[in-house]
Amino acid sequence: MLLCYDVSYSGSTCLLDTMAREVSTVWVLLLLHLLLLSSLAVMTVAEMKLKQIHVINRHGSRTMLPKHPDTLIEKEGATLTPLGQSQLFTMGTWLRQEYSNSMDLKYFNPALHLLESTNLDRAISSANSLALGLFPEAQRATGILVEDANKTLVPALMTSFLETPPAIPVYSIDEDNDVFLRSFRNCPTFQENLRSLYQTDAWKELEDSSEDLLRKLAEIFPENAQEGKVPLKDIWNAYDALNVAVTECTEDEHSCDALVPDPSLATALSEQDFAKVELVAHQVEHWKYTGTETAGNLLGSNLLWKILERAGNGDKEGIFYLYSAHVPTMLGLLGALQAADEFVTATQGDRFIDYGHVFVFEVYEEVDDSGPTKNLYLKLKYKSLDEAASVSLPLKQTRSAEPCGGDNDDATNFCDLEQFKMWALEHTITEKKVWCEACGNWFSDVCLRAKFLAEDGSPLGGGGWDSLGDLEVASGDITTDLTVNQNNALTLTATFLGGLLAGLFLTLIALYAFILPRMKSQVGLSTPIANDPLSTSTEKAGETDSAVEPDSVPSNTFDIGIVANDDASLSTTGTDHLC
Repeated sequence: MLLCYDVSYSGSTCLLDTMAREVSTVWVLLLLHLLLLSSLAVMTVAEMKLKQIHVINRHGSRTMLPKHPDTLIEKEGATLTPLGQSQLFTMGTWLRQEYSNSMDLKYFNPALHLLESTNLDRAISSANSLALGLFPEAQRATGILVEDANKTLVPALMTSFLETPPAIPVYSIDEDNDVFLRSFRNCPTFQENLRSLYQTDAWKELEDSSEDLLRKLAEIFPENAQEGKVPLKDIWNAYDALNVAVTECTEDEHSCDALVPDPSLATALSEQDFAKVELVAHQVEHWKYTGTETAGNLLGSNLLWKILERAGNGDKEGIFYLYSAHVPTMLGLLGALQAADEFVTATQGDRFIDYGHVFVFEVYEEVDDSGPTKNLYLKLKYKSLDEAASVSLPLKQTRSAEPCGGDNDDATNFCDLEQFKMWALEHTITEKKVWCEACGNWFSDVCLRAKFLAEDGSPLGGGGWDSLGDLEVASGDITTDLTVNQNNALTLTATFLGGLLAGLFLTLIALYAFILPRMKSQVGLSTPIANDPLSTSTEKAGETDSAVEPDSVPSNTFDIGIVANDDASLSTTGTDHLC
């Protein structure tokens, strides 16, 4: 602030000097404002921290498994072979190498790691084999933390009376009640849809175009032949017998002799003909388990929402989940996700999920300088035993089905979990009673309870498979109060614009309250601006301005009112002495 007491100091020089100083003040304010915005921009840059993974695996190589073509009922059990054990052990080792550095997978912890399976031997044994690769015996913990010599909390390793630690537990339920991993078995509607599929034009065209191949199969499997050829709906049984023989006899001579009833099947077809049979069989399985007219969202919705509920529960849930299952489970999940074509593209034409291959749902938490933001993101990956690295499978999010989760790891290729749920709400089944009705299932316990409670009038008759947080489902009406998290770009833009507007507003107040009065006093304004609260003189009708004594200092009283809401305002009063 410049006081002009020197009479030799000209008024114009005083005014220019004052204006220069005030302009400098404005520039300082603007620079400080820009620095503040820069710091806010830096703070909003977030990283993705891996929080949780869900692994869905197909069991390993097994013995032959004939099925009824209409009901898919297995005619006899199948056993995991030594080769199958090796395949899942290898996959468990890959999971440990891939994820143990970014999340708590060094030691098995029953409080954090949960293994589930269908109740079939080949799936349970596969889960056990994968667990051995993921958690070697020396890395089994009790779930209890103890202090080491450095007073640091570390997992208490499992001790046992046995020579080796007890096996890692694998949980399962009986087949009739498994509507998550074996829903294809417990959905009569799906089985009816299969019979309808066999009557479609597309099915008949494929059967006609494959007639020569089906006749060759009839020569090898005369017990399955009808009118000199194996029916297309029975091609799986022929292919499975050939594939088991080729797989086991190529990899393990001892298993071939012990587990393959007819080792000659390994060479019954030329490589070219076997490849053709494999291609047709895989096409048929895709039609069955991913087709919109057969499986739709009947086979994968239950498992998908089980995963999404666990992913959204944050610290209340564990960090590693295994679902040991079967080809129909995994293809049904692709069908519910409407990602079958994306799977073929991402795997460069691979239409089938071979023994021991896995899907991995990765759940990420957004973390910035202030810590976790509670925003969760999702990626789906596919890992085969034939490739060193996994590939990402694109998904969809929001009600408009925007693509997300491509084969890159930058922030634009993650699926926002809440926005993905919005898509899933529109395209999958979220209510147990609706699924039971759609499948015509009233024999599984979950469906019996849903039916009983609904008829009883209980509010628990509907509802999701578990709690969905803010998601409320009742009587078939789906409502949601899911908060859509804005992406980083929008958040950064909003922060910048909001800060810029606030800074400009404060700058205008500073100009109006402090600078203009000083400028007016320098030029000696004698006529006040009408209704100007900053005017230093008062003019009434018929009166002139009062003279100011030479040694008196005029005072300027100002009042600023900022309305914060309907019933609150901020008022500031002060006195400013001018030259």
